[in-house]
Amino acid sequence: MNKEAYNAFLLLRSDKNIEFNNIKDSIIDFKEYLETLCSNVCPKGLKDNFIYQWVFTHEVDKPRDYNNYCKANLFAAKSSLKRVISKIETDGMNEVCNEMLTNFICDLRPYIYQFDKNQDYKWLILNTNIHPSNFYNELSKNIFWNGKPGIHGGEKIVLASSAPFIVRQSIEYKIKRILGIDYLLVNNKPDIRTTERCFNTLEKNRRFYRTKDFDFQVIKQIHSWTNYYIHGGYRPEPWRIETAINYLDNLFFSGNTSNDAYITSYAGVEIFEDDLINLRENTEKSLKEGLTGDVKIKWIRVPEVAMIKR
Repeated sequence: MNKEAYNAFLLLRSDKNIEFNNIKDSIIDFKEYLETLCSNVCPKGLKDNFIYQWVFTHEVDKPRDYNNYCKANLFAAKSSLKRVISKIETDGMNEVCNEMLTNFICDLRPYIYQFDKNQDYKWLILNTNIHPSNFYNELSKNIFWNGKPGIHGGEKIVLASSAPFIVRQSIEYKIKRILGIDYLLVNNKPDIRTTERCFNTLEKNRRFYRTKDFDFQVIKQIHSWTNYYIHGGYRPEPWRIETAINYLDNLFFSGNTSNDAYITSYAGVEIFEDDLINLRENTEKSLKEGLTGDVKIKWIRVPEVAMIKR
């Protein structure tokens, strides 16, 4: 039996405050095991779009689909763990990272078992996908009053597992700001389908937008994927949420525009200056399409995009 998962788990659980140097070799052994397994499963590798398609999905019914689902998650986990190790080496280890790495290893069991029955997971009996519910209540109070978790370590772990909430909200805010709107009212009430309308509007007008190594369709997929955790009460597998956060970095990219004209906080999305008027007209038309009654769009002063000259 292969023991990489068990050996890493044992060290992580031996001391929640363990230094990374004391477990680094074991975590790297597990990473190298994943790399070897991925090479055996798919020697030619997988395209990024294939990985995103299956990692950010919920329902898988057909055996072939489940096989693709497992492959994509293994490849995503392999890449994610490499970034996680680099991050911890730079910033240091803490109890939240310990819990995340523990869950990372435990949550991979069904995906690994699909292709390797020799990885020893017999030791994994209990469900690690749970938190005491009282932590959520205390956390909400401490965040409201203090803007941060309380002194109990459990609140930090709960907050970390709640990242899909922030991811979802960040996407919703960002796509509205890219379109240049603050909110949409129908008969003086917020339109609950505003986010859906925003994604549809971006798709219809995508010829106007230049994006930095990301696809709005994948952003939409990530947004939809968060529903499973927000409304289902589940903790996301660590490599999935880390993959989502990593992908969103380009949406929120700050830096030079593609033509190096200037530095901006909104360099992830560019439009040509002379397209702005037409784009706004198309945006308004698309957002209002199919709506009846009194429809109001609250515009912001300028959209959160980089405006460049042709």
